[in-house]
Amino acid sequence: MRDRQLTAIAEIAGMGFDVRLRGGWAMDFTLGEVTRDHTDVDWFAWAGDADRLEGALVERRFAPQPGPPRDQQRDLVRDGVEVSFALLGPGLTVAGGPYQGEPWPADLLDAPMGRLGELTCPVIGVAAQIEIKEMMPVWVPGLPRREKDMTDLARLRMHVRLREVRDSDLETFHAQEQDPEAARRSRFPSRERERFMTHWRERILSDETCRVRTVEVGGRIAGNVIAWWEGDQRYLGYWLGREFWGMGVGTRALTLFLEEEQVRPLHADPHEGNTGSVRLLEKLGFTRKSVNAEGFVLHVLS
Repeated sequence: MRDRQLTAIAEIAGMGFDVRLRGGWAMDFTLGEVTRDHTDVDWFAWAGDADRLEGALVERRFAPQPGPPRDQQRDLVRDGVEVSFALLGPGLTVAGGPYQGEPWPADLLDAPMGRLGELTCPVIGVAAQIEIKEMMPVWVPGLPRREKDMTDLARLRMHVRLREVRDSDLETFHAQEQDPEAARRSRFPSRERERFMTHWRERILSDETCRVRTVEVGGRIAGNVIAWWEGDQRYLGYWLGREFWGMGVGTRALTLFLEEEQVRPLHADPHEGNTGSVRLLEKLGFTRKSVNAEGFVLHVLS
């Protein structure tokens, strides 16, 4: 069944319609691994495409099935593979049925392409996946919260990804820098808002030689990673909000970043008192070279 479902996913994704995986398969394509067996393949599609999409699927031997109101959802099956398309109305709302006009999560479409091995497919965003799984028993009274949903939520909440920085991320970055414990460990003093924003907008985001990424965990902004030039030396730095410490987020985020940032040698200089950062860098292959008078430890990745 799994192979037939994956065949159907590849076929539907390649039909030219704006569709996004949701449900269990969306999670698997987000995480890059098959986590469990799935009974069906759930999608989102635009209501304006519903008739043409259904007609194209019928031409491919999918048979329409009874289900919710047709202006809300289309269900079809082929060779035991069940597919369902929840229909999106204007403004990312429920297109029809008893919940018509109710909003889906605003960041529903905020996601990179999902991937399983060599197969890629559009998916809904991680934060939206989490919100839908959390809220469905609330939105639909009487719908039980299943054990598999709780397991899925735990997996999604720990999913780390990097993306381009948006100007709106800077408010979160600034708030994370105000944490006195983070400032103490890093020996980096917190900056007032205007100075912080000016530095980021004029010195980092406008500098094409900087590589900077927002770190997301379960769709939440966890911090940032950056590489920049100081003279002829390339440096790496990162900052994570305290709630994301000690969870393996730094290891995963820097591993992903180092796959993008190919300049070597790459330098980093955490304070020796920031033992977590020192251990993380050395775990990732950085070699300790020297310690300056202020206690900052130069590490180099060759």
